[in-house]
Amino acid sequence: MPDVLQPDTSFADGNILRTTTDGVGVIAFNNPDKHNAMSLEMWEGFGQALTNLRDDDAVRVVILRGAGGKAFVSGADISQFEKQRHNAAASEDYAKRSAAQRAMLADYLKPIIACIQGFCLGGARGTATKRSRLPPRNDLDRSAASRTTLSALIWNRSHHQMT
Repeated sequence: MPDVLQPDTSFADGNILRTTTDGVGVIAFNNPDKHNAMSLEMWEGFGQALTNLRDDDAVRVVILRGAGGKAFVSGADISQFEKQRHNAAASEDYAKRSAAQRAMLADYLKPIIACIQGFCLGGARGTATKRSRLPPRNDLDRSAASRTTLSALIWNRSHHQMT
């Protein structure tokens, strides 16, 4: 998969890229200078990209990936903590706003594959593994689908680590 996507749409000032080709939707976390650390704006842009792909009947599978080749996502953007998590109320607001996107990911009805190359730290591990499930084919499948998982991990030899 090429490192640079030509996005159909971008969100969060270009830090979330979305593209679709031949029934495959790709969301790229595009903050490589910070190893794709997630700001609150990126979380919200991620939710918008997920919604767009969910609502596109031509998209059959979604791929998540990090830009830059060094990280999938390195976790939260701690440079924003002083501004966005400076007290209990601000921290609670941040948690609620980012949790909404994680909840959407957990209940997503299309298969999601996380292509992990490089670092995958903090909340990114949850993003990569929280919802890599097969969607139910019908109502009888719903309980079984919640226990069936798909995982796609890429062994990145250049980093000598399994991510």
